[in-house]
This record gives sequence, C-alpha cells and structure tokens, in this order.
Amino acid sequence: VVRLVRTYPELVSPAAREAVDRMVGRRGGHKQCSIDELRAALGPAEAELRARLPARAYAALRAVSWEQVTALAAEGHEIGGHTVDHAILAVQTAAERDRQVDECVSALRQRLGRAVLGFAYPNGGPGDFGPGDQQRLAAAGVRYAVTTRCGDADRGHPYALNRVCIGGRHSPASFALELSGWLDRRRLMQQGWL
Repeated sequence: VVRLVRTYPELVSPAAREAVDRMVGRRGGHKQCSIDELRAALGPAEAELRARLPARAYAALRAVSWEQVTALAAEGHEIGGHTVDHAILAVQTAAERDRQVDECVSALRQRLGRAVLGFAYPNGGPGDFGPGDQQRLAAAGVRYAVTTRCGDADRGHPYALNRVCIGGRHSPASFALELSGWLDRRRLMQQGWL
C-alpha cells in the first residue's frame, strides 16, 4: 500500500495520502510501526485502493499466491515462515508477536500439509527481533531462523543464523566475492551489527 500510494498518489484522497506520508516520515518510517499503527494509517488508503482498482490488479500486488507457494513446495522447495503481515517483531506487543508467528506457521502447515522448519525475520536486522521471538519460534516447532546479518551460519545459534544474500543480479565474479566473505565486515558495520 505504501509503495502504491507513494508511486501513484492520485489513486487516493488527499487525507489518505497525508496519513501515509506522516507515517513514512516518522523516524524509522513505516517499518517501526506496530500493526495497530499501520492499520490506522494505511486502512483508509487501502480501502480507497480496493474500491478503485480491479480485484485482479490488487491481487497482483501480492508477492506470491497460495497456488504458487503450493507448486514450489510440490517441486521440493522448502517453504518457511515470515510472519502474517511482514511485521517487525520487536515493535509489536507480545500478543501480536505470538499471533504473527503462530498464524503464519499454522497457515503454512495447513496449506502445505507438512512441518514448517525455517523462518526469516522481517527486516532481520539488529533490533528487529529478540530472544523472546526465538523462543516463540521454537515453541511453534520451527527449527531455525535467519537474520539479514551476513556471514557464515553458526550452529550454536539456530534461531539467529547469518546468511549470504544472493540475487539474480549477481555475476559469477560477484557471486564468488559474496561467498568469499570479503565484504562481510563492511556490511556488518553498515547494517549496525558491529
């Protein structure tokens, strides 16, 4: 909703646009808002978008559909959790953190018919999750969770694993550079881990 309103402000009323702009202009922006704050700020804009856009266009904004998730799982890919609403866990109440993890894991189990082994913290940076969230995941049956901290994984911390982020824009040379770990220290400092 935020990206859509910021890109196409004419799709919503001035009042809805101002509410989104105020939220984004806060320190930390919308990523540091609780779910209740997000719903209050984005609710009117989302309702206007749903009324103005065809259902097909609004549905196309989802990252993936359940049909696509099911097809990936059928091909042998592991499907892990990521919360229900992409909520940054550290800024939510304990009850909301529980709901985000429990409903996410439960929906995946029900839809896919198998255990949910992995989880990726939304944002996944320093201060975005804590020990209580790691305990929540363990209680939900999740076996590991990844952060956005770069570097090799450490078996001693299965609910705060480092990772190497590889994307489609990597050339063979940049892929090798990523795997070498040469850039890790700089990234750790840039991301606030060090």
